[in-house]
Amino acid sequence: MASARQPDPGPERLPSGRHKLPREFVVRSQRERMLDAIATECARQGFAAVTVAHVVARARVSRQAFYEQFRDKEDCFLAAYDAILGQFLGAVIAAYEQKQLPWPERVRAAIQAILTFLAAEPAFTRMTFVEVLAAGPQAYERYISAVRVIAALLDEGRAQTPNGAQLPARLSSALISGAALAIREQVWAGRTEELQRLEPDLLYTTLGPFLGQHKALRTARSTAQHQTAG
Repeated sequence: MASARQPDPGPERLPSGRHKLPREFVVRSQRERMLDAIATECARQGFAAVTVAHVVARARVSRQAFYEQFRDKEDCFLAAYDAILGQFLGAVIAAYEQKQLPWPERVRAAIQAILTFLAAEPAFTRMTFVEVLAAGPQAYERYISAVRVIAALLDEGRAQTPNGAQLPARLSSALISGAALAIREQVWAGRTEELQRLEPDLLYTTLGPFLGQHKALRTARSTAQHQTAG
């Protein structure tokens, strides 16, 4: 019989008592632990159920330390969302901006970066794709802003077709929103670690309106064959 799993102790706490660590380091360390804590607690029990007490207990800080940096749990959630979103968008844009690659391959690289990043950060992924819907209008606006940033990259695909100017104005936003929904379904079902399996489907649906179904299907099939071989 397998032994019982030990409770997660959470992030390591700074040494108690007097120490010589600069206050900026202490504050930064506490902040990072609280951001990690709210993401983890939201993944465990949902934003609505999380309290400040949950956050400070997991982060191993005092309530005073919490309120020195955040007004309330929503403010902490938004700070965590901003921190992970900056890293996420940085990874996606860096993958996309490989100018030596043809545009379809740049899209493939961006989709791979999206799925790899999200699969590696399950707590933050659940926070940004599921719990964001319960965290209020400011959190949702951040989500929409991220969709807009990625959609702006996809809009370059209009140059790939003679009829690009005639495509619907909000096509890219609709495609990225649809991809986000597919990701959210996997996260909701607890299959975050399997997100990379979505790559062929997302690649086909994203490229189709710009390249046509046949070219998009060939590109998606090459990805699926590569995954199978791997």
